[in-house]
Amino acid sequence: MDRKLNRTLADSFEGIDVQQSVDRLSDWQTRATNATSTDYDHADTVNDFYDLSTELARWGWHESFHFAPMKKGESLNDAILRHEGSMIEKLQLDSTKRVLDVGCGIGGPMRHVARTTGAHVVGIHINEHQIKIGQELNQAAELDHLTDLVQCNFMDMGVLKPNSFDAAYAIESTAHASDKIGAYEQIFRVLKPGAFFGVKKLY
Repeated sequence: MDRKLNRTLADSFEGIDVQQSVDRLSDWQTRATNATSTDYDHADTVNDFYDLSTELARWGWHESFHFAPMKKGESLNDAILRHEGSMIEKLQLDSTKRVLDVGCGIGGPMRHVARTTGAHVVGIHINEHQIKIGQELNQAAELDHLTDLVQCNFMDMGVLKPNSFDAAYAIESTAHASDKIGAYEQIFRVLKPGAFFGVKKLY
């Protein structure tokens, strides 16, 4: 294993009961199938997944944790940037827009949006560990004045005001939603009338 990755994983697991998280994650389907409505919280499973996988994702995907179709001779990173650029164009993002990144991870796409358009991007994410990393990366990129990170579940975005965003996007994140209709209702609530919403599903 890469020595740098080994050290980074060790640091990221501080304060986490790794074995307990692994056990819960490996058994999530059984718990979800057998539980009553109050016995199982899908958010716990998602948090376990992100606590365990974030540094591995950074090792493989750098800052943007999503797939993108690759052209012949194109690197994964270039494909990701091209894909995000296409999203920026389709959503018509510019410096006048306030944009919501739904399930922002560590904020790779939000930094791309803020850097290239000057839009103000608010990223929401359920996982505290990834929020902390995202804040550090935003500051390092000197984009913290154009970006905000809010820890919340996109199944309940009550911390965000209704009709307050000019656009929103979700890149593979709503695949984790326990109730897809409920998630999209939350997104619709915070968008201004006529605002664009872009969603990318997992391949």
